[in-house]
Amino acid sequence: MSISQHHSVALLISSASFLLLGLFVLFKAPRKHIHKVFSFYALCVVLWSSGQAYLSSTTSSAGYMIAIVLLTSGTIFIAPAFVHFICSLLRLRRLKSRLLTALYVISCFLLLAVTPALIKPGSKIMSFSMSSYLFFTTIFFWTGCVVYGFILLLKSYVRSTGLRRKQLTLLVTGSLLGYSGGTTNLLNTLGPDSFPISPFATYAVPLYGGIIAYAIFRYRFLGINIPLKRGMAYSFSAGLLMGLFVILVLSITNTLSVYTKVDSFKISLLSAGIIAFLFNPLRNRIQVLIDKIFYKKTYNYYSILKKINARLSSIFDLKEICDIIGNEVCAVMGLRNMYVLSYVPKAGYRVISRSSIKPSMRKECKEGGDIHANGLNPDQSLDIARYWLNSRDIILNGEQSGLAGYIAPEQLESIHLAFKLFNGEVMVPVMIDNKPSFLLMIGEKMSCEFFTREDISLLGTISEQMAVAVKHSELYKDKVHSERLASIGMMSATFAHEIRNPLTSLKTFAQLMPEKYNDSEFRDTFSKIVEGEIEKIDRLIKDLLDFSIHKQASRIDHFNIVSLVDETIDYVKEKAPDNMKSITVQKKYNESEILMTGDASKLNQAFVNIITNGYQAMHGEGQLIVDINPKGKNVEVVISDTGEGIEPESMDRIFDPFVTSKEMGIGLGLAISKRIIEDHNGELHVISSVSEGTSFTITLPVQNGSQIL
Repeated sequence: MSISQHHSVALLISSASFLLLGLFVLFKAPRKHIHKVFSFYALCVVLWSSGQAYLSSTTSSAGYMIAIVLLTSGTIFIAPAFVHFICSLLRLRRLKSRLLTALYVISCFLLLAVTPALIKPGSKIMSFSMSSYLFFTTIFFWTGCVVYGFILLLKSYVRSTGLRRKQLTLLVTGSLLGYSGGTTNLLNTLGPDSFPISPFATYAVPLYGGIIAYAIFRYRFLGINIPLKRGMAYSFSAGLLMGLFVILVLSITNTLSVYTKVDSFKISLLSAGIIAFLFNPLRNRIQVLIDKIFYKKTYNYYSILKKINARLSSIFDLKEICDIIGNEVCAVMGLRNMYVLSYVPKAGYRVISRSSIKPSMRKECKEGGDIHANGLNPDQSLDIARYWLNSRDIILNGEQSGLAGYIAPEQLESIHLAFKLFNGEVMVPVMIDNKPSFLLMIGEKMSCEFFTREDISLLGTISEQMAVAVKHSELYKDKVHSERLASIGMMSATFAHEIRNPLTSLKTFAQLMPEKYNDSEFRDTFSKIVEGEIEKIDRLIKDLLDFSIHKQASRIDHFNIVSLVDETIDYVKEKAPDNMKSITVQKKYNESEILMTGDASKLNQAFVNIITNGYQAMHGEGQLIVDINPKGKNVEVVISDTGEGIEPESMDRIFDPFVTSKEMGIGLGLAISKRIIEDHNGELHVISSVSEGTSFTITLPVQNGSQIL
């Protein structure tokens, strides 16, 4: 193509691109002020570019006059429209209203003055003297408006962060390119001899429009949120590529036909063949580029849900569930923050968790913190709740206008305030039993990218996963509560039964005491029985307290475990009733000293319970075997008896509280012993055969002091 043809094509592309962009923005939200202002600004660019293109092609005087009117209107009003657009974008409209009025008034006067100066009867040359005051006034006004607009834009850019900074970066870049390329044409309007046309620079103007369109699609510029589908993007890229190829074929054909004198048809045929060969590879590369630019991440749903499930499998605390899900979602999607709000009937939503991709940004919310404390009154928060009562929808920030026909204006305003309060981008309801239970307030991404359909789909899946996790935790808590009530009932019945026997004996002797007080034999028997029964009651109460009030070992003693076991065996033998005196004890350990650390009194209690249990299992006849073996950093104590053994069906429950097969006792001895050993970072295992006996193996770390609290 020739220079003039390039110039015309660039101007026509500029006119078409800004016309489509202005109409798209206007029809997207016709009532928004910023959209109206931008559409007017785009119209000015369209008037300038179409007038310039028409001027270079018209041959009639009437066409010349129309082109001049279009050109001067667009040229002069572009500058104040640019300032107006920047002020509206930065929300400076009220502060700058008088200035904008003045700029538009001056523009009207300049238009009325410049247009007659350019339209000369019988002339098709557009110019006026550079020495004219009108020239300098127009240049000064136009340049001043543009520079002032850039100053406002750059000042806001310096103060901006996050998504706003991304948007302003693209706007500043596009504006610099557009005005740098378009200024050559604007200056040519005022003086063609001094400011020659640079047609290739004019291509920067449609590039300016393309950058603004990219900012809209990628970063929701002007508050427009458009989930861009891959198919639409691929079709657009293929069409654009085809158009570029057509232009390239025409350019190559014209150039080679002039310099090589070869038939243009042959050149076109050759060019078309080369382009057909290159089209598919280039299209594939463009699609890869689109995926990289617009769709940076795809999600492996199975992997994400599997990871969340693994972490939640043993978690039943509500806040911990919310923290785990929040941290995982922030990490996967790269979110600045995410709030989990709990719905309280007739009270609104209360913040129970906050997560962030950056640990430094994670601020734990105080329990009971609510949405009202930060700016929403109870009625407004209830409006959000009412909406969720009849909806499962996920709402994106900026798309609230789509709800206008479904909910009341007050509810719409409360949703807008909630987004603003939490700097949120997406609201995701969590429904449990078809009731609104939680609300996930998703913040913006660290990359400032918009939320794609895949993002929304993942968030919907996460909300369902959270509903399941919370439901399971509630069921587990109900089960634990029921078991606790059953345990209390069993404990009460067992304790009442065990304490009734000694109390009956004490009551009987107390009733006989007045009659037989002078009987010395009765008094001696009374003293022994009362002491034994009171000791029995005291032991029951002590066991119950030890089990109910779980106190971990607090003392750190340095002791010889061999001596401790010896002393325990001697104590149990001494306290054993007469019918158990015939039981023999075999000590198979040869070591005289194995030093270790821990709470000696607690361990003594555990050994007493296990050895006593062995004595009682043998019913007065048999052998108790005790073995102590050092094994590296651990010591192993094995206590075996030759008693009746344990039934296989009872093996899984022997360490459960209040489970016992003995006539006496409430079944807390082994449960307490297991807890004491585990508090010392040890293990307790049991092997038993019916009618052959039982063997308890206690494994303890020798150096245990650092682990005991």
